[in-house]
Amino acid sequence: VRVLYFTTPPDVDQRGAGFDCIFANRVDIGAFELQALVVNSTGDTDDGDISNGTTTLREAINFFNNLAGPDTIRFDPTVVGTQQTINLGTQLPTITDAVTITRPGADLLTLDAGGGADGTIGNGDGYRIFNINDGTGADIDVDISGLTLTGGDPNLSDVNAHGGAILNRENLTLTASTICENSASRGGRISNDGTATMTGTKISGKATTKRGGGIVTLVMVSIINITTSCISAGEDGCCIFNFVFDITITSSTISGNSATDQGGGIYNRDQATITSSTISGNTAGMGGGGMYQIVGSITINNSIVANSTGGDISSFAG
Repeated sequence: VRVLYFTTPPDVDQRGAGFDCIFANRVDIGAFELQALVVNSTGDTDDGDISNGTTTLREAINFFNNLAGPDTIRFDPTVVGTQQTINLGTQLPTITDAVTITRPGADLLTLDAGGGADGTIGNGDGYRIFNINDGTGADIDVDISGLTLTGGDPNLSDVNAHGGAILNRENLTLTASTICENSASRGGRISNDGTATMTGTKISGKATTKRGGGIVTLVMVSIINITTSCISAGEDGCCIFNFVFDITITSSTISGNSATDQGGGIYNRDQATITSSTISGNTAGMGGGGMYQIVGSITINNSIVANSTGGDISSFAG
């Protein structure tokens, strides 16, 4: 048996370049480093020092953006053991590296963007909460769970003022979260230009928007998968506006939404598959209170589309 001794730790772990052996001023004795930080403050500052005993969510995201490889951000249960709110002073740092932001529980932690300068959503004088974009053609995986996101109101002078709570251009998984009372020119809650998978998540409250009070997709690579979720995006803009790619909805409810024109619940221009779901109580002024289909096909299995004002399902072709 040969034993190797070293007086200073190696630069990287067994995975090689890009995976530091020293992490947060500590050395992990395992073969692989677990790149994780625990947020233990509800503040919104970043002093650039994660070793001083106080770590904010903003600080953790900034730190991991500069650290290669998948990372994990957790929340100290002694801090979020009861309901807490992080009041954001600006949009959180754009997420540019794979990360999991994992659950304290949507009923325990709220990220509040404040509704803009006047504290009222819909005026377009604020900022969103999450922008997920690494700036390359390759997707990164971003998992967010157990949060409530509210108060997003991106500035309407920005040509990218889409996605009141989240603007996604990567592979996003959103789990067991609540998105309420956000606003944007398009995608009152989520603007998806990548792949978005939403499970056990609730979208609710009013969203002032032109298209997609709940979710909007406008680019060719967009994919939406929704499972065991409830979407009630409120007034002004159809709930889901899917312009150019596939949408899958399973075991979910879409209700209480309205649009001035078509598609109170869903406005779809491509393929839609709806299984074991309920689309009910939605309204559209010019047809398709439940769903409005432009081109492509709709597959509906074991689902209810009913009680719509403006017709349950309408199509461009009539």
